[in-house]
Parts: sequence; structure tokens; C-alpha cells
Amino acid sequence: SKDGSKSNFTTVTDAVEASPNYSQLKVCIHIGEGEYNEIVMIGHEKTNLILIGEGIGKTTISSNASNKYGSPAAATLSVTGGEFLAQDMTITNGALHNGVAVNNSGRASIFFRCKLEGVADVTLSVGGDLQFYRECHFYGKENLIVGLARAFFQKCQFYLEKSHPQGKIVFSSQSSYILSYKFGFVFHLCEFYVVNKSETEVETAFIGSSLGNYAFYVIMESYLDPAVTGYFIGTPPNVTYYATFRNIGPGASKANVPHFVHVLGSVEAASHYSLRRFLNGGNWITKAVDYDLDIVN
Repeated sequence: SKDGSKSNFTTVTDAVEASPNYSQLKVCIHIGEGEYNEIVMIGHEKTNLILIGEGIGKTTISSNASNKYGSPAAATLSVTGGEFLAQDMTITNGALHNGVAVNNSGRASIFFRCKLEGVADVTLSVGGDLQFYRECHFYGKENLIVGLARAFFQKCQFYLEKSHPQGKIVFSSQSSYILSYKFGFVFHLCEFYVVNKSETEVETAFIGSSLGNYAFYVIMESYLDPAVTGYFIGTPPNVTYYATFRNIGPGASKANVPHFVHVLGSVEAASHYSLRRFLNGGNWITKAVDYDLDIVN
């Protein structure tokens, strides 16, 4: 807890460091209500670690971490340990440059009912295999998600703030320099919004982009607000797989679907990218969190 009245620790870092290394069993750290201004690192030796807060806006981990030398960006929460779970908390980074809320490269990691917020260009940096985000809220100015991972976002909300007039903004970018259909981003039952825009501004927002030679995107049963004018910004790489299925909202208009996007025509076709099949979710996601293994509608 923040004041130490309910525990032996007053910081998240101290509690993490006191947890066993390479644990084969789940280790749960309950974080009491309050704001914890610190940089938290979940090292590769901290396996099976669970951080549970009191709820979004009640338990907050915050920092102004930044890397003055540029890349890689510094993070408020960095995860490399496998089978990590964060639940019911807010994670923020107030740095204006080269700072992210979360840097996640942990295998079989889960973020459940969390809010991730950044004020720089990136909110979540990802890398690695098997990442699941459920009922999370993402806030930032551009490229809310950047990296290369096999990541599945379900029932998440994305809020992108227009940071410069008449500019093009993008929700996510993949940095793939290898050809692999194992890695990519799947968005299922999500919502995409552009906020803090004036009524007279013409918005140009896109769901995805590529920072490398390859890209893999699937967007299914999601809501796209009117500011979303396209699925992919610019000319896609030669090897790109981009698919959509039963998206709704003004931004999901057929006029916004370029020729290279695969419009999946059946539940059977879309099921190839369900949580069950794309992420093998039924084999490793704990029943302590909510999830939908299959296509809903």
C-alpha cells in the first residue's frame, strides 16, 4: 500500500524485487489505492507475476521516464518476465519525448481492465509472442501501439488525440522486417476514437501503418468513429495481410476499404483469427480474466 499500513512495502518496485525468481507458481502482488510515482521493471527472472490494483483511476503507476538518446523509449512499466498479468490499474508516462507507458516483451502476458496513457508519440511498445489485452483503454497522441508481437486486443478502447492541425495520425504501427504470419495485431470487439478535435477540422486517422517491410492486421466486429478515414496509411509493403470482418461505425464505410484489404465474408473465414486460433487463447489465458475465444456475432 502507498502508506505501508497494509503491507511491508510502500513501492511497487520493492514488492516486485521481494517476489521469488523463476517461480513456477503464480505470485500475486496487490497494489492499494494511490499514485505510485516510480519506474517498475518486471525482469525475465520474474515469471508468473501478477499485479492487481484497486481499479482504473484508483491505483496508478506513473513516471516521466524518457530516453534522451532516442530509441528505445523509456517506460513506466517494462515487462520481460513470462506469464505476467496486470489488472485493474492505470499506467501513465508524462514524458514529452521518447517515453511510453508500457514496454511489453513478456511471453504469454495479459493486461486486463487497465488504462495506458502517454503524452509522447507511443503509449504501448510491444515485442514477442502471445500478448492479450482485454477491456483496456489506450490514450495518446499518435501510434498508440508500436512494435512486433503476436498481440490480440479484445474489447479495448483506443483514444487518439490530434496533435497537429491537418496532420495524418495513426493508431498503431508494426515494425516487422521478417516475413512471418505468426506475428501481427488482431483487434476484436474494439472501439477507435479521435478526441479533442474541433468541429471544423478535417480528420485523417488510420488504424495501422508499417515501419518495416511486412505487416499483419486483422480488425473484426469493431467500431470506427467518423474520424477514421482509412485502415492503412500510405502504400503498404509488398507483403501485407490486412483483413476486416463486420466492423461498424462511420469509419468502417466500404469507401474506406482499399483494394489490398481482405473483407472476410463468413464467420468461418474470420474464425481463423479468433482468440482461440490466432493466440491459442484456450490453452494459456487464465480463467481469472474475461475473454471471448470465438467470433461473437
